[in-house]
Amino acid sequence: MISQRATVVFVVMAQPLVDSFPPMRICSFGSDNKLSFNDVRHRLQTIRAELEKFGIEILTYSADGDSRELKMMREHMKLGLVPKICNPGSKWFLAELLQNTIPVQDVVHEGAKLRTRFVRIINDAKLIMHIGSNFVSPTHVSLLMKTVSKEIHGLRISDLNLEDKMNYDAVVRLCNPKVQVLLKNHIQDSKATCFYLKIIQYILSSYTEKQLCPSERVYRIWYAVSALRYWRFWLKCDKTYPLMSAFISLNSYMCAKILAHSLIAIIVKFEADNTPELLTTWLMNSQHFEMYF
Repeated sequence: MISQRATVVFVVMAQPLVDSFPPMRICSFGSDNKLSFNDVRHRLQTIRAELEKFGIEILTYSADGDSRELKMMREHMKLGLVPKICNPGSKWFLAELLQNTIPVQDVVHEGAKLRTRFVRIINDAKLIMHIGSNFVSPTHVSLLMKTVSKEIHGLRISDLNLEDKMNYDAVVRLCNPKVQVLLKNHIQDSKATCFYLKIIQYILSSYTEKQLCPSERVYRIWYAVSALRYWRFWLKCDKTYPLMSAFISLNSYMCAKILAHSLIAIIVKFEADNTPELLTTWLMNSQHFEMYF
């Protein structure tokens, strides 16, 4: 039997819920990347079973939006399938309140994907992101950089360049609240662009900013998801602009919904365990693993 050559290397990392504790490698392996949904599910089950032998519990597990991982997460948390009667008092929360192994999409990758969708508008005439009577456009940001000095806006020309799609610093600069204020004050008809950048900011900050209280985290992520829901609903009702070219990708949309529902589950879990100090959501992203690579 001839074994196939590996085309990718998977590295599984773990991050304890303590700021001062560095991440560690659980395992790594080569693959031809022809994994199925069941392969991904069995991998998680195996890792969880092995860790449980040492008394280690998995609170959350994360991925970068891979379609196989995304399918597993949606099925695991029953996203959109839980009857409303199971969640009295909320008609928007449709998922199972898991107590462990809670799926969390990587907010760093989510921010990068939303930036990519935004910047692609420059070179793709088919992409027209309308919100009401306004439209989202990186041209507004480009005009801002020409109108206001760099010392004030803090942006770089490369922030609107897709040579490095995983440039997380560019994402942070673009969705900085001061950029939204400057756009509003200096660039005409940039309301939709400001709104889009605010959605990115709220998704990222709901998990990454240390100083936020739990209620503010919930407000920000659900503000973003609710805005995306209404935007998508309007596009589907209007039918003037197809979702494929006028909205974010389905992958990004589903990742945002997973992040919103999972944050609620994480907070409820720690409140029930009387361990609010463990709500260290800023550790639940891939930025902390960069040192390993």
